[in-house]
Order: sequence, then C-alpha cells, then structure tokens
Amino acid sequence: MNMRDRVHSISLGQGQGPVAERMINGAKSKGDWVFLQNCHLAASWMLGLELIVSNLGTTQGGVLHDDFRLYLSSMPTPKFPVSVLQNSVKVTNEPPKGLKANVKRAFIEMDDDFFEKHVLGQDWRTMLFGICMFHAIIQERKKFGPLGWNITYEFNNSDRECAMLNLQMFCEDGHMPWDALEYITSLITYGGRVTDMWDQRCLTTILKVFFSPPTLEEGYAYSSSGIYYCPRTEKIEDIRNYIDTLPVIETPEVFGMHDNANIAFENKETTSLVQTILDVQPRTGGSEGGDTPDQIVWRICDQIRAKISRSIDKGLMNPKLMIPDDMGQLHSLTTVLIHETDRFNTLLALIHSSLNDLQKAIKGLVVMSEAFEAVFTSFLNNKVPGMWHRKGYNSLKSLGSWIYDLTLRIDFVEKWLVEGLQPSSWVSGLFFPQGLLTGSLQSYARRYRVPIDALMFDFFPKKVFLTQDDVYIENKKKPKPVEGEPPGPTVYGDLQLPEDGVNIHGLFIDAGRWDIHTNKLVDAFPGQTNPPLPVVWFKPVLTLPKPDPRYEAPMYKTSERAGVLSTTGHSTNFVLPVLLPANKPSNYWIIRGTALLTQITD
Repeated sequence: MNMRDRVHSISLGQGQGPVAERMINGAKSKGDWVFLQNCHLAASWMLGLELIVSNLGTTQGGVLHDDFRLYLSSMPTPKFPVSVLQNSVKVTNEPPKGLKANVKRAFIEMDDDFFEKHVLGQDWRTMLFGICMFHAIIQERKKFGPLGWNITYEFNNSDRECAMLNLQMFCEDGHMPWDALEYITSLITYGGRVTDMWDQRCLTTILKVFFSPPTLEEGYAYSSSGIYYCPRTEKIEDIRNYIDTLPVIETPEVFGMHDNANIAFENKETTSLVQTILDVQPRTGGSEGGDTPDQIVWRICDQIRAKISRSIDKGLMNPKLMIPDDMGQLHSLTTVLIHETDRFNTLLALIHSSLNDLQKAIKGLVVMSEAFEAVFTSFLNNKVPGMWHRKGYNSLKSLGSWIYDLTLRIDFVEKWLVEGLQPSSWVSGLFFPQGLLTGSLQSYARRYRVPIDALMFDFFPKKVFLTQDDVYIENKKKPKPVEGEPPGPTVYGDLQLPEDGVNIHGLFIDAGRWDIHTNKLVDAFPGQTNPPLPVVWFKPVLTLPKPDPRYEAPMYKTSERAGVLSTTGHSTNFVLPVLLPANKPSNYWIIRGTALLTQITD
C-alpha cells in the first residue's frame, strides 16, 4: 500500500471530534498515521482526546500497532490537556524575534525565480520586499503592547504567502491595480484577522508605508533614518546580503513610533516578571517578629474600612436636580447621576461586607471559602480582589492606588449630588463615562427639539490643566458657602459651566503630549509617559467641518485598550473618538498608536 494512503488527517472544529475518534480507532490497529490539525478549535473535545491518549497502550485502548503514530497541531491555548503534552514529543515553531530575523527568514524561504523573473522587473521585487517588511513590522509591533495593537493578533507565514500569491495573480499581465491590491491585502488577507476597528485603521495606514505606489520610486526609504529601504537589484542574493547588514535590535522609529515606546515595552516586561515573582512567594509568617499574613491582611481590612465610606446618601441630593423640564421629564444628567450613585452604593456595600466576612474567616468564626481565599491573596499582592472588579469599573491600578481613586470618585459624585454639576466634570470618575456624554447630548436634543441621533460632539481644548486631586483637596478644605455671600476663588479658575455640552477634565495622552502654547497635539518629551490633556469642552453640534484636518484619537478607559467586543463592534474599553488639532498629519499619530485614556495605571 502507498504510504500516502496510510496517512489520515482532519482539521478539528465543531462536530469533528467523533470523526477524529473513529479515525484514531481505525488507524491504531493497522499502524497508520493520524494527524489532527488545529486542536485549539475543538476545546470541548479536548477531554475526550485526553481520555483516548491515556488509554493508548492499555487493555481498554485495544490492540496498538507498533507503526501507529498520532500527530497533533495546536496554537497556544490553556484548553490543551497537560497530560497529553507530558506524554508527547513536542516541536514548537514560533516566528523569529526581531525585524531582521523575520525578513531574513522570508527571503530564505522564497524561491529565487519567483523573486527574480517577472515582467514588472524592479517594481515586482520592490513590492515583494515591501510585503515582507510590512509582515515583519505588524508582527513585531506586538512587543509594544497596546501601543502596537489593541488586541494581539497571530499573524503567520501563511498570511504573507497569501499576500504574495495575490500579488502574482493580479500582476501577471504587467499591470498593477493598486486599489485592489491594497484593499485585498489590508482588509482581507491580513484584515480578516483584525476585529478592532482602530487596529484595522492602523493596519491600513502601515501598509501604505511599505506597499503603495510611492514605495516604487528610487530613493524611497521606509523610515526617516534611511537604514531600511529596498535595494534596487536583480538578484535575491543581494537582498539577503543587505538584510544581514540591518541592526539586530531595531529602534522604534522603523515602526513609526516614538522612542518612548520602548519604555512601555520595558515596563510591560518588568511588571510581568515582578508579578510572577510575587505570585510564587511563600505565605508563611516571618521568623524574626515580622507580621504574619493574617495580621497584614487584618490591618489592610481596617485601613480600607477607615478610608472608604459605607454609602453615598441619596437623601442629600440637591432639590434643583429633581425639577422636571417642560416635558415633565428629569434632566438627563440627573438620571446619569442617580444611576452612578446606585452603582457606587452596590460596590461600597460589597467592599464592606467582604471586609467583615474576611476578618471573620481570619478569626475562624466562619469557613475561609475559595472566594475569600482569593481576596486574602489579592491583599497580600497589593491587587484589587476579583469580586470587587466584577462589581466595579475598569481599572488596572494596584490596591492602594485603587482605594485612593475610589475616594476621589465618591467625592466627585457626592459633590455633584449636593451642589449640582461643577464647571468641569471628571469623566474618569464614572462607571460609565459614555453616560455623562450621552446625557449632555440628550439635554441638548430636548432643549432645541432636534433628534439626538443627528447630534455629535465638537471638541474645544481650553488652556487650563485641572486634576481631580486638586479638586478633592479643595473640597475637603473649603467650608460650605454661606447664603448671600459672594463665592470665593475656586480650583476651577475662570472655567464656567457651559450652556450646551460639558467641560471634561482628567484625560491623559498615550504616545503624545499637549502643547499649551500652540494648543496642538505634539510628540512627547523623551521619557515622558501619559501627560495630561487640558480641560476640553465637549460641545453638541449637528455638523462638523469637512474636510477636518484634526486627528481622530480614540478614547479608552484604561491603557489596556482591549476589551470584550460588545454589540456595537467596539471594545468595552472604548469610549468615543475625540478630534484634536495636531502638528502632524493623522497617519503619523495613527502609526504611533496615539490615544486618550481616562485613567493611567498607577
């Protein structure tokens, strides 16, 4: 029998588990080979696979031929059975690290005739080199975390090969249909993996740097340093020799990113290392009079209880906020305030009840359940417990910073509750920042009798920087106003509550900074991360200027921009796009990954 007839393969997926099981049972007695591809796509069948592998060679598994072999392929996944891995001979194939290694591997695998013999001549070779560079760039951007991609995509060699075969098919007659080539490469070949609209915008912009008509011109370089370009040569060997001269460690500039991007990369690596070390630390008590873990956690419980109020009293609400409008409806922003107050009260009730129950468990009055064991461990690692996160808001802060941030949020909501909306609102202090913004649009729509779906925001940055820390300090120091007396100076300065829309403060810039003198977005200073954005007036309008030269910066709740996709297609971490005047074209900031954050990590 031909050896090819003795090899059986199947790509796993929904409903393919029983088929694979029959294939294995039929092959193991005959000595055939079975290849199960894409095991990560059959997570529900992995338990069955584990049972099959454990029974191989036992009486329950039946007769096993000496020539029988079982091959499995899978992407990295926590669903893959550990016991199967332990009993397997493992071979891993990962993309080469570094831009130079990535491009070099592409040209080692490329056929000489495919590169050298084409009717387009040098244009063909330049386009092939551009695709290989583009592929390496989008793979290596992952190391910069959210600055590179909101979601980490597994681009692989098949994507590059598919792009080159498409290029060959469209250009076989010597014509270069650039519109079709760019569309298929950015939106289908590579874009088919991309699920975030802002990542797709970035991917399309990067492609134009490496694969577009200007790249065919003599003297074109892929970066400002001039180190990366396509050599004009007829021989693939010359290309390989040129790749050998490239730097082993590439600088962020070839990615179109600021040098500060390396800080984000190094911070991510360091945080991961330190957190791993913390997670494996023993939890035994100190030997020289140090506090035991129980004493440490008990003290943390007392400290949190002392800093965090038990609830926000809705009975203190300013009566003016409850006055209905001409239509007999509550003001939209009052509704937002009530919803936010309810959310905070739910979270505060959970915090205090869990602190009480945890202390009872430490005393031995109740059983230390798995949930409270997780809270106990979180406190020791200075992390926010998962049960609080599930009832709380998006945040990456450590426990101490999170508690302080919560006190600022409670103060902000209480001030709004008692005195009404302030001249500027801290959008970062809300569970649902979109609520405040949508509420101001709805108020405008009701006031001027226009449909809310026809409204949008225009953005007017002020020349005022304001932090919620300063507002909190003033709120604690400032005595209550006396009726009849003129108000004294406030932390808001000359800011006034706008008639339409709302002033917003508390935003930070990721991969950029705001120049207060020119009132434009500019590059950050060396070593500067997440500088603040000044107060911005979000003004409801019916139209925006066309064309609008401003940069459309996505606003996220945290620096971890990814989130579970909601029905809108956006990440749940995404708030809205903000238009900002800038000193460079939009493509410059798109590739840099510039965005706005409502809060920074710590």
